[in-house]
Amino acid sequence: MSEDNSVTAAHREDFSDGAARWRGSARAALNEVLDRWQARHTARQRQVSQHGLHVHEAAQGYVAQDHDGQERIQSVPLLGGR
Repeated sequence: MSEDNSVTAAHREDFSDGAARWRGSARAALNEVLDRWQARHTARQRQVSQHGLHVHEAAQGYVAQDHDGQERIQSVPLLGGR
């Protein structure tokens, strides 16, 4: 687990432990905030994962395009020597 994830997990655990000691409407409000934070965190993690996937797919496209360009250049007798 990365350091950032460890810190986030520890913070979440500390927050949950503290929230368990609260009572009544304050506890309900605190749990509501925790739920919203968790939902936002999860959504951001999904967005980052999607972005990473798109970057990977784009990189694969560039590699394929470079390979295709290389083959085309090499197929020209005066440039590629075939």
